[in-house]
Amino acid sequence: MSLSPVVRLQQLAALLLAHQPLWRFHPFHCQQLPWAETYPALAELVTRLDESDCERLERDPDQLTALLGPLVDTDCDWLTLLAVAGLEKTVAPSPPAWLANGIGGRKWGQISAFAAAVDNHQQPLLEWCAGKGHLGRLLAWQGKGPVQSLEWQPQLCAQGQQLAVAAEVAQQFVCGDVLAADSDGHLAGVGGVVALHACGDLHGRLLQHAVNQRLPELWLAPCCYHLTAASHYQPFSDYWPSALRLSRDELQLAVQESATGGARIDRLRWRERQFRLAFDALQRQLRGVDAYLAVPSVAKSLISGSFADFARWAAERKGLTLPTVVDDCHWLAEGERRLLLVARLELVRHLFRRPLELLLVLDRLLYLQQAGYQVSLNTFCQRQLSPRNLLLHARPST
Repeated sequence: MSLSPVVRLQQLAALLLAHQPLWRFHPFHCQQLPWAETYPALAELVTRLDESDCERLERDPDQLTALLGPLVDTDCDWLTLLAVAGLEKTVAPSPPAWLANGIGGRKWGQISAFAAAVDNHQQPLLEWCAGKGHLGRLLAWQGKGPVQSLEWQPQLCAQGQQLAVAAEVAQQFVCGDVLAADSDGHLAGVGGVVALHACGDLHGRLLQHAVNQRLPELWLAPCCYHLTAASHYQPFSDYWPSALRLSRDELQLAVQESATGGARIDRLRWRERQFRLAFDALQRQLRGVDAYLAVPSVAKSLISGSFADFARWAAERKGLTLPTVVDDCHWLAEGERRLLLVARLELVRHLFRRPLELLLVLDRLLYLQQAGYQVSLNTFCQRQLSPRNLLLHARPST
């Protein structure tokens, strides 16, 4: 039996509040399982997982939930709580291959799946935070209405307009800041607004405009909830529990699942994390302080070199003096040990990614419902194509 949005929001919030020790911490800062005594069965299972187990479970969130969920909360029906129905597939003419020129395959797949969810009502559409307007261009080609694409970067507007002219579609670009005080003026006369992966405050402003102006229709796939000016989450609906106060850093957990970037990118990411954890072990010894020390972003070329080079670079930025000789083998082995610990910790923390993301989306859904909208929530593509696959579709109630 499906749950109402209010009940589901309440149950998701209760789940997160009940198990805060499992997700409200920084894995990189830990040298052991911080919650082992409270969750002994979970700790025993996680400790048995090797690197390949962790990688496999990271790539399969459903399997991760099935394995760890019952050890975290035996009373929770994880399957029902997290279930979101996919949209019914519609048959549409395939666009010509040249329309996707310059767009990555995964990105084009997301755009095509989102466009398939938009009704063919031939009313003027506004593309919110358009970038180069790839989504709007496809919608215009499909004849789903003339499209006005709103983007704040002039160079992207110019490039997008050139692509629209070349495609001979009814798409016009407007250069404007959606966060400006008068951005609601762009909604005048439109039949609907589409927003694919609009981040944080950008889609928050759109929701406010939709409610204030009684927007005829909205298709929104939100993203990056942590990209907000506020230091802590500002709820949209009246149903958000006051006990659950989320920082920007905690909000970022909701979007930490990502589709694989390929073998080379995965190897570089793994090596960088190993380097950082090896340096963390080294700096703890040098400073005599058993505490994590954050290191800034690093050029990928440095990751391809030796650990000693990385350690010198990091030490210079932190004002530390390294010994004349850095024992690469010793510190990399320590980094490897810590890397497996972090992988195990992240698995447990990532069990709460989808519950948190779904909770945030339901807050937006209920905000629109309270304002008199009929709102549906579906997935518009497979998670392998994009983990940010939740789509809100809203129309004013009749």
